[in-house]
Amino acid sequence: LVSQCQGWLPPAIQRPLKKSNLSSLTMLSSCLSAVVLILQMMAAASVRDDSRQADWLLAGLSSNSSNLVGEDLKYDYAGLATSAYDFDNEEASRKPWIREILQNFEALNMDAETEIFGRNAYSSSLTLHGPRTFAITMGAPGNGKSYAMNQILAGATSVGFPLGPHEDFVVVTADDIRENSAAFREILRVAKKEGKSLPKNLVQDSNLKFLVKGKIQEGMNWLQLGGNYLHTNVSEQIFKKDGKTSIFFDTMCATAGFCEPLLQRAKKAGYERLAIVNINVDLNC
Repeated sequence: LVSQCQGWLPPAIQRPLKKSNLSSLTMLSSCLSAVVLILQMMAAASVRDDSRQADWLLAGLSSNSSNLVGEDLKYDYAGLATSAYDFDNEEASRKPWIREILQNFEALNMDAETEIFGRNAYSSSLTLHGPRTFAITMGAPGNGKSYAMNQILAGATSVGFPLGPHEDFVVVTADDIRENSAAFREILRVAKKEGKSLPKNLVQDSNLKFLVKGKIQEGMNWLQLGGNYLHTNVSEQIFKKDGKTSIFFDTMCATAGFCEPLLQRAKKAGYERLAIVNINVDLNC
């Protein structure tokens, strides 16, 4: 299998992967390669050599990630088909229609937290089809992580078979917390219906005020607001020690230093299996 993957794996991980006992699959595509590394954490996490191998793997994966950070991604904040919307340079906080929406519509989508809480509840009868798994994505912004995750969990490719069926997982993404909120959806609806321009700094304007659980919060931009909620309320549910559900966590993991604490927390929380999904989009696609 490793020899079949040589052309798709970063050189930095080919050598350690040959010597590793980690199982891997790869989905081949002209535009997308998704490598799923299943880390049997009970065997690997406590062994120093295996830990070094994991660091080599992460370093190699990160070196192969696209670096699609630029002006476009600063305001293409919902992965929008930008041809359907107009954008301008006016501050979001200076647009009365946006301020009004944010005062009346909730700024955070809390569905993931609610679902995890329900699945982890003592009274829950949830039964997984496989080991309780914590999977994280790895790749730069714009690398097609959301698309690949949907393909993998929908069973569209055999690359996801080792992870188990979609129903075992709750998918957690920072973007979804913001972009599937009532406020965000209403902003897009009004912009499209009334032909209003969207501000390029909508998710970065720290002068906006947000409605969260019926109370106004200020002093953070939308990215920070969602990130703070993700790393407190949602993470508390994700890393609950007696939890029952599997988690697919879409992260900005780009280095071993970023990924390792998440994997360590998952280990302490009792997850039976850890997985890293590395996703890259061909820049010529």
